[in-house]
Amino acid sequence: MNAVIIKISSFGILLSSLLLTGCGGDIGTETNQNQSAAVSDIPFAYVVKPLNTQPAIASNQFQSGTRLMVRERISSDAADREILASAIGSNDYDVKHLNVSPDGHFLLFSARRADTSWNLFEYDFRTGVVRRIIRDDAVAEAGQDTHPTYTADGRIVFSSDRGQSADGQPVSVLYRMRRDGSDAETITSGAVYDYQPVSLSEGGLVFMRRQATPACALANDCWRFSLMQLDNTGAMNELATAVYTGSNYPELVEMTQDGDGRLLTLLRDPAHPLGGGDIAALSATISSRSISSGSPSAILEPGSYTGGQVVTAPEQISRGGWYSTFWPYRDGSSRMLVSWTQCLAQQGSLTIPCSDTDSAGNVTSRYGVWTYDPSTRTRQPVIAGKAGVVYTELALAYPYQTGRLNFTPVVIPEEPETPTNPETPTNPETPTNPETPANTRPVAN
Repeated sequence: MNAVIIKISSFGILLSSLLLTGCGGDIGTETNQNQSAAVSDIPFAYVVKPLNTQPAIASNQFQSGTRLMVRERISSDAADREILASAIGSNDYDVKHLNVSPDGHFLLFSARRADTSWNLFEYDFRTGVVRRIIRDDAVAEAGQDTHPTYTADGRIVFSSDRGQSADGQPVSVLYRMRRDGSDAETITSGAVYDYQPVSLSEGGLVFMRRQATPACALANDCWRFSLMQLDNTGAMNELATAVYTGSNYPELVEMTQDGDGRLLTLLRDPAHPLGGGDIAALSATISSRSISSGSPSAILEPGSYTGGQVVTAPEQISRGGWYSTFWPYRDGSSRMLVSWTQCLAQQGSLTIPCSDTDSAGNVTSRYGVWTYDPSTRTRQPVIAGKAGVVYTELALAYPYQTGRLNFTPVVIPEEPETPTNPETPTNPETPTNPETPANTRPVAN
């Protein structure tokens, strides 16, 4: 059977495929013939959950019904298997923050049962063995350990609240330890929430930081989000920032580095009822005025990586659908694995694409897993869309080497001031000579 390739920019072509999916059919059966065999034969891990809003970044909420699965290759007819229940001692567990070692052999992630804290685990794609990183129960349960990543020297950096406190606000700083769980030490500190560390090929790492800010002290919720860089010497630099107020705002989740060194992320509002967002590339702008003032401050500006058709605000129709997770191939192309759903609405017994007249309460989703090529804006199904679930994590067991960090703020030139004529008063209604009435006119001889 020929593979089904869907052109994203064509809305109408989705209709027949979605109607088929709505009836339980699989709209794709094979991987793209043009896809590299070296990648298509590689296994990948994914996390699937019951459809719901997804917790905010700083939440340690437990979500029941989660499954951590491994598919043997990127194909719609490949076999899946659950890998964690035996190792964690329960069929009821939660998982987040998948990451893969640069050689593609190991999967690193955070998981918990309802009666435990978040612990770090490692899965060996070659042997199928899962192990908890910190073996001692008391040490493992001393904090909420999340957002793990492998470093260039083979250690693990992760975020944890162990030993931290800040007047009721969530605090989590970055730790570094050996892969056997020993020699854990803090590498950041303060009343902050540091998360999503990304190891850099040139050494060091970048990460996101959330902290309360006095910039809007009167607001009930006011947070400063900063993209930080930590080099090998321990020196820290703030690359760009964004400030949000209010209880609902988009969060940058799943930050990772593409093969060309760019930082990619999922832009998602925690209040979105379908857990949807958009894939974005991180960039920043900085004004020449702030540079000349000696206190430059770059503004973090995530830009859509999928064509700009996705609406991430909750309770709004998105004709571009929604993405719930992604993982770049980093094989020299721009391709990636994504989980995506079209915006759907129920019309009798049919599930059809949304229209602008549909109410938000009538909108639903069928998330599946797809290969996505941003250069051609095409998707191809790998796991058929299914109602009532959301895929929250993807990780491809493919070796990778990223380029140097590609993040340089764009300088916005300062607008020139309009020159003034010194002979012209600033306010034309104000006389230049206070003894002369404003309405005096010259008298002709």
